[in-house]
Amino acid sequence: AAQYPSATATRAAIAALSDRLEIMANKVTSATWGANDNKNSDVKYPTCKAAAAATASYDGAEHLANRVTTVSLFSTDDQYPTVKAVADAILWRIRMYYLFNGRYYTANGN
Repeated sequence: AAQYPSATATRAAIAALSDRLEIMANKVTSATWGANDNKNSDVKYPTCKAAAAATASYDGAEHLANRVTTVSLFSTDDQYPTVKAVADAILWRIRMYYLFNGRYYTANGN
């Protein structure tokens, strides 16, 4: 307890550990996430709170680029149909079933 390291020894020990220490200058909080293009940096890293705040804005978000209004043979797993597209596809299948089975089908089921 009576011994203490020199400044040179301390600096050398800290430098040896520098790859395992948190670099506080690169930490980005939720308040600074959008500032200075932090979110596009390869060096900056968000705190857990900043990451949660950044993803919270996407909760319930609809990705319009993947929405389709028709269901077809060309639909992919990345796309999702609207409710009307699904209803139209089901109705079309029912109509085709009745057409090819010699029955007539109307929207009210007659």
